[in-house]
Amino acid sequence: MSVSFLREALQEYASFVLIFLICLAALIGGGSRADIASLPYLRATAALAIAAACLIITQKQLATIKWPLALLGAIGALCLIQLLPLPPAFFPQNGPRETVREMDQLLGNFFWRPMTLSPSATVNTLGSLLVPAAVLMWLAISQSRTTALLTLVGVGVISASLGLLQLFADPRSGLFFYDITSNGPVGLFANRNHAAVLLACCSVIAIFLYRELHLKIRPALPYLAAFFALCILTNPSRAGLLALGMAAVICTVLQFSTKMRGRTAWMPLFVIGGVGIGVLALFIFANRVPALSRVLENPSLTDLRSELNPISLSMLKEFFPWGSGLGSYEHAYRLFEPTNLLMPSYVNEAHNDWLQFPIEAGLPGIILMTIALGLGACRVFQLRSRKTVRNTSKLPWLGASILLILSVASLVDYPVRVPTIEVLAIVALAFFAGFREDAPALSG
Repeated sequence: MSVSFLREALQEYASFVLIFLICLAALIGGGSRADIASLPYLRATAALAIAAACLIITQKQLATIKWPLALLGAIGALCLIQLLPLPPAFFPQNGPRETVREMDQLLGNFFWRPMTLSPSATVNTLGSLLVPAAVLMWLAISQSRTTALLTLVGVGVISASLGLLQLFADPRSGLFFYDITSNGPVGLFANRNHAAVLLACCSVIAIFLYRELHLKIRPALPYLAAFFALCILTNPSRAGLLALGMAAVICTVLQFSTKMRGRTAWMPLFVIGGVGIGVLALFIFANRVPALSRVLENPSLTDLRSELNPISLSMLKEFFPWGSGLGSYEHAYRLFEPTNLLMPSYVNEAHNDWLQFPIEAGLPGIILMTIALGLGACRVFQLRSRKTVRNTSKLPWLGASILLILSVASLVDYPVRVPTIEVLAIVALAFFAGFREDAPALSG
């Protein structure tokens, strides 16, 4: 088999490879833990996909994903830097690293140590970049945003349907894919918050496709959005309820910014809106909205998350400027864990990624976040200033909407640390950064 034939075959079936990667991430990448048994298979497949993509991707295709790819590369470079061995004199004489120094002295070890407190966790973070990188490269090769969006909606349908079945299933049944699973309908995930946030984003995608897509599936898309919303209401996730509210506002803006032809074009939305409001009212009066019940029971939202934030702020100060190491929060937290928070379960994440990333990445991470947010703000101003017909694509705004939902959810959780939502986030970032922005409207 010649190399040219292989390249032609890969190029021809690029859309199928993209679908396969997104579906594989959804089926076996629904958790954030490093010890998930399926994770090595997912990452090995992603690595092979990246190698294959390098054979056929063109410079023009790379240019369409340069900013998201640069972000992944910067995070990967930071991981590698934190894994470099450094002499003991490099680290400060006091602070949380003093505990590690004392242990070395007791053991008689005077070896150079890497900057990260947990090299294995940082290696795991480095490996986690493979899946979004593979999807990003094959998105560029296929040049099919329709394929990516419809596949994500399909993943949402499968996860939502599975979640409904889980409402009536034994927690020990085969309908739950992960040993450590939060209560409630989690769908393809290990955590109910992640499942709900994905469905909220999928509802926005469905309404966007209803506005832009011209395929036979178009009339069903508003009904799918309503289905996602109802499935979120059955989930005891307050983050999901917040994400659903944001999605509802975004979907409303999307529809009112659309020039619909005739009254019949608006009819599905009016019907679904009326039915949705009626069902929501019924759920509320029947006390069948678990997330809302949790909010009413605890209006201040004081729980473990709010107790972790002061500790995380203290960790940020103590580990500044070099950070504890990407992925090492769980291990670093044990140096600060107060006795009143000791419990049978353990704290694996800060439940606030906007705090956790600076803790782990230190000053370089803060600089990277500042640059990314600055570029994002410039991109928004750039999109708002464009007046020409050619540049009226709504695709960047779809990407911005998904990133906004994920950003707000990251204030109280860690959704982007899950491979499935990593894929969603990198696709949204590619769209926001200008992927095929000047292409014609979606037509399949």
